[in-house]
Amino acid sequence: MHKIDIYPEQSLVVSVFSGSVTIEEIKMANMKIARNSNFDKRFDGISDFRFAQANFTDNELREFRNSALKSDFTKGRWCLLVSTPLETAMSMIFANKIVKQSVRVFSTVNAASEYLGQDLAPLLSKPPSSTNSSLKSRIWRSTISSI
Repeated sequence: MHKIDIYPEQSLVVSVFSGSVTIEEIKMANMKIARNSNFDKRFDGISDFRFAQANFTDNELREFRNSALKSDFTKGRWCLLVSTPLETAMSMIFANKIVKQSVRVFSTVNAASEYLGQDLAPLLSKPPSSTNSSLKSRIWRSTISSI
């Protein structure tokens, strides 16, 4: 599940993902953003994955990363907000390959806010009430070692 908000007055895109998230859902969210008349490629953005369970393989992530490298989706700065060590590692692998875009990985809203120069806390969804330790376990069908 995902929620997208575009704030033209702040030149900002906020996408929040929750539950089991596939690469296809991330692609669909990006397409919705790109098609929105309020979106400008120069906008900054944040994708909040703190309440999501990644449900994709390392091959799917690699293919998505390769398509992002060829994409002209955004020219702004982009934050990936994560909460677990595995998410952080996978996000860093993704972000480090995206050299033509400014993509950074953060584990706190405050750090992401500092990077983008605006307070993101009021714009991000609160954690779902059912958040518990089982939500924090990630579903990976293969290891990160082959990325």
